[in-house]
Amino acid sequence: MAIPLSPRALRTKAIEPTQQLLVFSLRQEQFALPLAVVQQVVPVDRLYGNPSGAAMGFTLTQGREIPVIPICQRIFGNVWQAEELGDRSELSTPRETASYLVLVQNLHSETVGLPLSCLPTLQRVPKSAFKPLSATYLSEGDIRCVVGLVVLTSEESPIFLLSLTQLLEPKAALLPGQAGL
Repeated sequence: MAIPLSPRALRTKAIEPTQQLLVFSLRQEQFALPLAVVQQVVPVDRLYGNPSGAAMGFTLTQGREIPVIPICQRIFGNVWQAEELGDRSELSTPRETASYLVLVQNLHSETVGLPLSCLPTLQRVPKSAFKPLSATYLSEGDIRCVVGLVVLTSEESPIFLLSLTQLLEPKAALLPGQAGL
């Protein structure tokens, strides 16, 4: 028979706060957005107005036009930079690769979509797992729009925590070396 805990024992047991994140993969890396900034995730059949896959397009979903921001270009730079990396898996047009849209609101309260090829997952992460990213990497690294890391265990790859504000900045504001900081 289990012995009930005393009120004192209950008070001393600390419960660590957590945050819910929407986690997804892009180019063999894990990324996350706080769930609080996500409106919803919807399937997408087709994107329009973006034949190269490197610029903003749009889709028609839920009876409205939703602008679609090229998340890979915002995070990894332009298509030519991606070609230099030798990773061509994300270079085809979003019409062929985007299966889902993460719907978020921009600064003008307009709903915009971030295209993903795979369904993202929801993870509850303890606050102690959030780590700062070095200033050197933030200014010189190849991944942009990042504000920190989520490190769950030493055996797992870190998850890059994205800044929605930086992701939604006009592309001219994301010139190399500026990184939206």
